[in-house]
Amino acid sequence: MPSGDAFEGPKPAEAERLLAAVAPRLAPLARAFARSPEEAEDLQQAMSLSIIRAHGQHRGEGAPEAWAGRVALNTCRVHVRRRRLERSVVESLAAHDLPVPALDQPEPGGELGARLEEALDRLEPRQAEAIRLRALAGLPCAEIADALEMTEGAVQQALCRARRHLADILTPCLEKHP
Repeated sequence: MPSGDAFEGPKPAEAERLLAAVAPRLAPLARAFARSPEEAEDLQQAMSLSIIRAHGQHRGEGAPEAWAGRVALNTCRVHVRRRRLERSVVESLAAHDLPVPALDQPEPGGELGARLEEALDRLEPRQAEAIRLRALAGLPCAEIADALEMTEGAVQQALCRARRHLADILTPCLEKHP
């Protein structure tokens, strides 16, 4: 029977080092996809857990930090899908005059934030993700390109289109609230 690493799982120290390397990127990413500081904290923890749990699945292709960034982004994508599903269930229940569970709502007085969230939901998924990663998480285009597996030119084009669509959607709201 072979000895050593052949039958061992991923080494915890390696996972911890990888998590420490990407940790500074997780908080801004969580804030970009969350609607409240509490939700961002939960999302950041979920991303950390996802990276640790999936660490053994990294096949060594590309930089481990880039791989961990994609795991974190996928965790955010799942979070947004879950939130949309919850909202559609609540809307469906309300439409049939059935009891509606209380869900976390955006910060009080955050009409513009709620409008932005609605506007992002109306964009193509890649455009919404590019905007969240650039404008809300502050990532450079090169990192966004790596995370979304696009070229930098495609990211810049997605950002340009997303900004145009957001301007069309949000202008009426901005005009009401100078």
